[in-house]
Amino acid sequence: MTMTDDELLDEFERGALKSFPHREHVRVAYLLLQRDGFDEGSRNMSEGILTMAIAAGFENKFHVTRTIAWLHVVQAAMLSGGDAADSQDFVDQHPDLLDRDRLSQHYSPEALKSLAARRAFVEPDREPFQP
Repeated sequence: MTMTDDELLDEFERGALKSFPHREHVRVAYLLLQRDGFDEGSRNMSEGILTMAIAAGFENKFHVTRTIAWLHVVQAAMLSGGDAADSQDFVDQHPDLLDRDRLSQHYSPEALKSLAARRAFVEPDREPFQP
């Protein structure tokens, strides 16, 4: 059964999600951007994902650029128009966000694989993000 927006955000913020598949990642990004704006939403998303990674013993898998880049992509979709009833509706309206390789439009594989990109946000080396 799919969690409501409130349930999903609460579980994410408490670090209680048992899994965090890509669709839920996009939903949480949408909810945090909607509630907190880009800067605070980015901090909250990064902290939440890092907390989950540490709890699962995968701290080294946390990737700053991927996290922030996905927020840019979700924000661009939000700004493209349309009213979503909730995060599920938003994802349904933007199925391209379910493509896990979507960042390849903006980044070369070398850029995303770099240690610099893992540790800090790196601007795209391909297509810039839309404002």
